[in-house]
Amino acid sequence: MESTGAAISAPFGCRALRWAGQRPLRAADARRRRVGSGPGPEQWRSLKASCVATEKPDEKAAPGLEFADDEDYVKGGGGELLYVQMQATKAMESQSKIASKLLPIADETSVLDLVIIGCGPAGLSLAAESANKGLTVGLIGPDLPFTNNYGVWEDEFKDLGLESCIEHVWKDTVVYLDRNKPIMIGRAYGRVDRDLLHEELLRRCNDAGVTYLNSKVEQIIESPDGHRVVYCERDRKILCRLAIVASGAASGKLLEYEVGGPRVCVQTAYGVEVEVHSNPAESAPSDSWFIS
Repeated sequence: MESTGAAISAPFGCRALRWAGQRPLRAADARRRRVGSGPGPEQWRSLKASCVATEKPDEKAAPGLEFADDEDYVKGGGGELLYVQMQATKAMESQSKIASKLLPIADETSVLDLVIIGCGPAGLSLAAESANKGLTVGLIGPDLPFTNNYGVWEDEFKDLGLESCIEHVWKDTVVYLDRNKPIMIGRAYGRVDRDLLHEELLRRCNDAGVTYLNSKVEQIIESPDGHRVVYCERDRKILCRLAIVASGAASGKLLEYEVGGPRVCVQTAYGVEVEVHSNPAESAPSDSWFIS
C-alpha cells in the first residue's frame, strides 16, 4: 500500500487510502481514522484512511492517533495535527522516565481508590494531591516528557508551592488590544521551566506512593459491583472505585458528551518569546510581558 507518509492506527490493516469525494480503492465497511501527515496542509482535513480488520496488521503503517469524531479531531489539532505530533514527540532527555520514579501498578485483582488517566501536569498534580489525602492512586498513560512551554500567573504557582519551577518572572503584564492604548494588568507572569516542573511533580507522586502503568487506555466501563474497569494495552485491566480522565486532547476517545448539550470549547495558545534589548514602548516598564 502506498501511504504517502500518512500516519495510520496500527491495530487494523489498511486496505485503502482515499481523499474525500473519491471512491476507495477497495470497497469495505470502513473504519475511518483521521491522519495528520502526508500531503499539504490544505488537504489534511479531507485525508482519511479506510481500515478494516485483517489477519495481519499492515507493518508499513506508521503509528497514528484515533479520534472519536470530527470535533475530537479538531481538539487534537485538526489541520495542524502534524505540528502537534511533532511537538509532542520531542526528545527531552533531561526529564526522568516516569517508570524510573514510580512503582508499578502490579496487582490487577486489587481495587484502587482512584485511577488517573493522563501524565501531564494536571494528571501528576491530581495524583500526588489525592494520594496525600490517603487514597490509593494509580496513574496510567504513555511515559512521555513535558514538551510544551507553560506560562502562569506567579501568584497561582506560589499558592501551589511551585514557585521554584518558574524560570523567569515578568513583574507586570501589558495587553495591547489597541496599538495606542496599552493596558497594564498589574500582575506578575512567569515562564515555567518544564524540566523542573516535571521532576517536582514526579517527586511529589513518588513521596505520596502513587503507582504507575505505562500504557494507553482503550476504554473504561462500570462493572455490576459499581467498580470501574480500566482496559489498557496488552489485555491489562485495572480496577478502581473512580477513574478520572486527565489526558487533554486525547480524552475524546474515552468521554461521552451529553447529546444536544453545550459543545466543547477548545483553546490553543501559540507564543513567541523574544528578548528585546531596546524597548520602544515608553509607557511600559522594561520588565513586562506583552500580549497583543
